[in-house]
Amino acid sequence: MSEPVERKALPLTSGIYEKPQRPPTPNGPRTSVEGSGIVPPSDAAHMNSSEQKPKEDFPDPFKVHEEMMRNVSRPKEKDQSDKDVDAINNAGVSASESQENEDFMKISKEDLELAEQLIFNGYAECQIEIANFPGRKFTICSTNGEEMNMIDEMAFDKLKSAKQNNDGTIDMPDSAIKSLRNSLFIAISYRGVDGKDIAQEPIIQINTLKKAILKLGDLYNSGDIDNAESLKASIKKALLKRATIVKRMSAPLIDFLSDEKYNFDVKMLNIMSEKKMLPKS
Repeated sequence: MSEPVERKALPLTSGIYEKPQRPPTPNGPRTSVEGSGIVPPSDAAHMNSSEQKPKEDFPDPFKVHEEMMRNVSRPKEKDQSDKDVDAINNAGVSASESQENEDFMKISKEDLELAEQLIFNGYAECQIEIANFPGRKFTICSTNGEEMNMIDEMAFDKLKSAKQNNDGTIDMPDSAIKSLRNSLFIAISYRGVDGKDIAQEPIIQINTLKKAILKLGDLYNSGDIDNAESLKASIKKALLKRATIVKRMSAPLIDFLSDEKYNFDVKMLNIMSEKKMLPKS
């Protein structure tokens, strides 16, 4: 009788249910990741590199805008070159102001009095002396735009009163118009000698005529046309009488007064053009 054969229990992992092992890869064995919690070497390296690289935060647009506004509102600090330029400019301004102050100090007390008369009285007067007649003073007065308009209107009235020819010309020489204008100009800008007026009648004295011309402008501005026209006729009549007195003076004296009047107008223009004479508007 044969001996009984001993049967050994096969392991559970053998047989068709045994999971075959993968062949080794050229880079070495690859460890399974299913259920083991072990990360493959290549994936582990990828994760390590990701952990080492910090996470990038996108900027908040509201904070960026707020920072930009702070930079705009904050004054930019000037570098040394800008400071040098400012110092040069300030030095130039200071030099200019110093020059203006120096020029202003050159204006005499008499010039300041003339400016005060022109501003507060409406016209200014100056005393002119002739070298050959010491102590004798000729009074020259300033003129304004309304007075010059009156002279132009009276010269035009003279032209209209002349006889007109058939060809449109008038029987009046050009010298007559120039003579009338010059005499009217001297009449409204020359008072007389040693403070005395050349006219005896108060109605044709220079103070009366200047005040009447100022009053005429006020009447027109207020709309009182009738009284304005009546006053204008009286002014023209009185100014013609005064111009007649001027015509009786010698031609050299009239030329002398005309030259002095021109010099006086230039002087007054320079005085009133002084930057520190009147406040800036």
